[in-house]
Amino acid sequence: MFPTMAASVSLAYNLPELSPNCSNASQELSGCLNLSQEALVGIFNGTIIYWNDPLIVMYNEALRDVNRTITVVVRADGSGTTQIFSGALGRFSPMWKTTYSRFSDGCKNGQPVKWNASLTIRCGNAGRGVAAIIMENKYSIGYLGTSDARDSNLMEARLQNKDGYLIYPNLRNVQSALDASPSFSARLTSDLNNLPGDLTYPIAGFTYFVIRKTTMRNCTVAMELYRMLDYLLSDPLAQTVARDLLKVPLNDNAFNQVKQQALNQMICQGQSVKEMTEYAISVENGSRDAWKLPTAIVIVLVMVVVLIVLSMLGYSKYQKHKSALTNSFILSNNQIEAQMKPVGSVTSTKTKQSGPSSTMIDWMATGFEGEIIQQIIGDNLLLTPLCAHLNPEELTWQAKIALVRFRDEIAQGNLVKFIGICERKERWNVVSICPTKGRLTDILRTTKFNLDNIFRNSIINDIAKGMAHLHQKNIIHGQLTTSCCYIDARWNVVIGDWEQLSLHKAQKIEFYAFERVHSALQDEQNQEISQYDYYKLLFWTAPEALVWIAGVYAAGGMQKSADVYSYGVVVYETFAGCEPYESVLKALSEDLYKSPQMLLKQIKSEQLRPAYYNELAMKFDEIGALIWSTWDTTPHNRPTFSEILKQLKMANPKQKSILDTMMVAVERYAFNLEEKVMERTRDLEKTTKSLESLLNNMLPAALAAKLASGELVEPEYFESATVFFSDIVGFTTFASAHTPFEVVKLLNDLYSAFDAVIIQSSDVYKVETIGDAYMCVSGIPNRNGNKHSAEIANLALSILSTVVTVKISDVLSEPLKVRIGINSGPVIAGIVGLKMPRYCLFGDTVNTASRMESSSLPLRIQLSEATKVLLEEFNIYRVVERGLRDVKGKGAMLTYWLISSDEFSGVLPDYDATEDEQLFSLLDIGQVK
Repeated sequence: MFPTMAASVSLAYNLPELSPNCSNASQELSGCLNLSQEALVGIFNGTIIYWNDPLIVMYNEALRDVNRTITVVVRADGSGTTQIFSGALGRFSPMWKTTYSRFSDGCKNGQPVKWNASLTIRCGNAGRGVAAIIMENKYSIGYLGTSDARDSNLMEARLQNKDGYLIYPNLRNVQSALDASPSFSARLTSDLNNLPGDLTYPIAGFTYFVIRKTTMRNCTVAMELYRMLDYLLSDPLAQTVARDLLKVPLNDNAFNQVKQQALNQMICQGQSVKEMTEYAISVENGSRDAWKLPTAIVIVLVMVVVLIVLSMLGYSKYQKHKSALTNSFILSNNQIEAQMKPVGSVTSTKTKQSGPSSTMIDWMATGFEGEIIQQIIGDNLLLTPLCAHLNPEELTWQAKIALVRFRDEIAQGNLVKFIGICERKERWNVVSICPTKGRLTDILRTTKFNLDNIFRNSIINDIAKGMAHLHQKNIIHGQLTTSCCYIDARWNVVIGDWEQLSLHKAQKIEFYAFERVHSALQDEQNQEISQYDYYKLLFWTAPEALVWIAGVYAAGGMQKSADVYSYGVVVYETFAGCEPYESVLKALSEDLYKSPQMLLKQIKSEQLRPAYYNELAMKFDEIGALIWSTWDTTPHNRPTFSEILKQLKMANPKQKSILDTMMVAVERYAFNLEEKVMERTRDLEKTTKSLESLLNNMLPAALAAKLASGELVEPEYFESATVFFSDIVGFTTFASAHTPFEVVKLLNDLYSAFDAVIIQSSDVYKVETIGDAYMCVSGIPNRNGNKHSAEIANLALSILSTVVTVKISDVLSEPLKVRIGINSGPVIAGIVGLKMPRYCLFGDTVNTASRMESSSLPLRIQLSEATKVLLEEFNIYRVVERGLRDVKGKGAMLTYWLISSDEFSGVLPDYDATEDEQLFSLLDIGQVK
């Protein structure tokens, strides 16, 4: 094994934020992806996950805000590229060398063998596979040979070398690494990774060649191998080819070492291959007769080849003549009916309205009539009428030979395939493969086909290819229009009706284009309409081919240049979206049926051409120039179809077929559909979150989640909880004296203030509001021991302070006053209702809390004895006994006033027991219970 040349390994990437024109022109950091050795190791060992990692942003400021995950692309197959790259990482980082070492393993079943499994990793087969994945995935990076990266037009990173310089992979920098490398070892190996030098690229390696050194048996092969390797390593031309492939040839020192330790040591059957080769070269150079034997052999071989070719041509000619003699091109009607079944007919599209009163005309070509026959197995067949004077029984020998040639030799992807001729329905027909998508003229006229420029370019390119093939075979079409062009199953344009002129020539009959329509003029009841349809077909005919015969224009004497003119009209029709002279015919509607004849006269004598709008010329500069060149008044100045194809390639270098374009359009649609689905999904998620938020506001979060998932929520018993009630003093009087709008605004302002207090509280749940009543609870749904009494007490003090110190609403003319009642005890809680679920509390504790509120006084907080006992455990609340009170439904109860708390710093109303009677007088009659 010995090295033959050196090459670099590039770090290719796909980052839209960076310039695609990165090069090694300077050490400026902007535009290129610049990676330090530490950053590169971090990307491939998984310690660097995002593109905006500080180690990457250090040299790439443009990536500071790119918080995207790094996708690492590696070789799936075992390769020397992987071995060179992993070895370089080991030279960059001792940690890498200890953990991973140098390896060539790729991926198995899509999973990395040696790479860190935590990486966001993709595996590609060979360099081209890695390149394809990088091109398809934004924010990806991978390693591959520099030649593969350049062939795929990928952006390549600049890497920091051992001396701290950012280096781009190219021949000069790899040559610098090769010059800095030490001599080869005894095994002719050396490492080019991370060598010193200002211009040294840090990741490079050798391409090795493996031979049998001493065990070769075929010495002729051994000598040729020696000469080939010597040429590869030393010849300037071979080295130039290597540089074109981005490979660096060995320098003189390395070459001499390889030659001495490898080539000169080759042994075949005990003899030195070097010595045998040198002897053979001396014989070739010194012998005068050495050339005679090889020359004689070559002459004999050439003669044999010529004889074989002549034999094949003779056999082909014999077969052709045999087919002509047996009329094998004629298909019997029994053959067709035995394997085919009719599925319909193809007729020309006539004018939708006829007569002088017409206001709209369908400007499609007319005069084509035929029949589609469907095979049980295989392609459909298209039957088109053969001219009446081309009766197979009267065909000349040359005409029969022409038919055999059409069937056996004329085959091209843009031509309708000729099968033969047959007699059906008392007339002779041309039988050919039927294109499945219909005529081009119908595609161009149908509004449902929104053809873009790619489709149009593909159409004219396909027609040019088909016509170029015909002209190469010395076949002139003579009646090229969009009506004789069809679309096949792969959306390629195929040209039909190309046999007629050549058949007439072979039969030595004068040919006039569209003669089937012309011959039908005498059979039409309205001859004016038939002439109108026929003359319109001549709009595609070159002026020099128009002749006046017996009072009627006809098209005859066509040459190849006439086909080029017709092609120009087809191109115009394809891009302009209308038939030639359509605007002129509309302007001449006063004598509509004589207009085509008038136009043909101007086309013939005054060089009239279809109107070429400035807008069309601005949109399609190259196409406009092509059209005008095909309409040149001097026929021999018009381009050939080979030249037209070159012009089309220059105008559209990335020409794609219609099928390829459709696939791209389908992929684009699928991508857009995926984006729309994602957008709708985001909207649904947003709506779902809004509904969940609304449900969480109506119900406790845990119970709302259960209800949303369809689970049954059972009522729950709570051993101890504290319930809070409050209402507005004088609300009945206020409601009767104000508008409903003002009442609602007051309640909204009040409860918004109360809700803000609850938000600040740590463990209080708002149950509901009914009118001016406000209900809360603590210890439900979250049990909190005896802490619930303190939570509600703090809430009551905060609400009372808010009422005293904050102006609740502009609607009030006097300060708002509330009264509050609190009770503690066991409670049952559960969800009531399905369509409008509510979280409700039940039990005597709730009723007693309501009585505490209804028997309280303005700006006072009344506690039951149960709550007072619980608050005493905290020893921070100031509670004053109110005394025994007759509570409705409860009898006599000992109640208390909550005055303040040692830990509450807000402003509270002063307590004065003598004011009870005065505060009682503030209550509405309905509030006295």
